[in-house]
Amino acid sequence: MSESIAGTWTGVYVYPDDHPENADGFWQPTPFVAHFTETNGVVGGRISEPDFLWGGPERHAEVDGFRNGDRLVFTKTPADGADLIEYVGTISDERRRIEGQWHIIGSWSGSFRMDRCAPSKPAEERAVQRLPVGAGDQS
Repeated sequence: MSESIAGTWTGVYVYPDDHPENADGFWQPTPFVAHFTETNGVVGGRISEPDFLWGGPERHAEVDGFRNGDRLVFTKTPADGADLIEYVGTISDERRRIEGQWHIIGSWSGSFRMDRCAPSKPAEERAVQRLPVGAGDQS
């Protein structure tokens, strides 16, 4: 199995402009943060996103799915009981990007894209200051 997708990703999902429920462009692109775990191709995690539509608190969802090579498939289950959303994507750019389609079964679909966040460095590594060239010379 190739490199895991475990970690934090930031992305956006987009509603289709040509769908009758979005004829006036009411459903705007929505940013999200995904935190994935992966063990032997089984993917889990959670997604958080702002509630742009209704102005409520941040929305949360659980993620369950799988990865097979560069293909990722998962179901997003919103904590508020909203419809399940299926995601199918392709992992690219040296495992730094995932792009694909989402769909609500029996309803509508759109596209999504997410990018891997750079891992944070340990505090002690961030605190190390580099000395200028020659600063340690005793000549």
